[in-house]
Amino acid sequence: MGEDISRLLEGAPEAWGDFVQCHGESLLRMAVLLVGDRDTAQDALQEGLLAAYRARQRFRGEARFHTWVTAIVINECRKVNRLSAQRERAERISASMPEPARREDTSASAEFGSLYNAIASLGEQEREIVTLYYFNDWKVSAIATFLGLKEGTVKSHLARARNRLRSILRRIGEGDDE
Repeated sequence: MGEDISRLLEGAPEAWGDFVQCHGESLLRMAVLLVGDRDTAQDALQEGLLAAYRARQRFRGEARFHTWVTAIVINECRKVNRLSAQRERAERISASMPEPARREDTSASAEFGSLYNAIASLGEQEREIVTLYYFNDWKVSAIATFLGLKEGTVKSHLARARNRLRSILRRIGEGDDE
């Protein structure tokens, strides 16, 4: 991958295209989870990728290149979140989420939307930790390093978020009785 990184750092368009093709969808899912709106997430992702491209010479290799770009996209999402209220995000999230792989399964679609709404209701830091851990498969130690937290703090945020999500999803499930 060293040669691929050097081509990325040189700004080779095909290398950047390959990088975006390989990682773009997971970065977009992460951005949607963090900002709650697909269109806004696409804008944040585009701004983050552009910022990474412009700053590529500052990449020091202290982390994987993908991790470095992820950090830049998260920072773009944070900027968006500072400009929009959490309440607006939660209202828009249901309409902006992509459909699950099997469109004919409406119960899966409803569960999928409920999960995203529940995640949107978390605070910014818990939302970031849950997204990085469950959707990006980061280890607790990597999340702690990235966010500048202790591993125990990340674990407690995960536990608190899981309990909150479980409670929210249980209430939603109780409301679905027919």
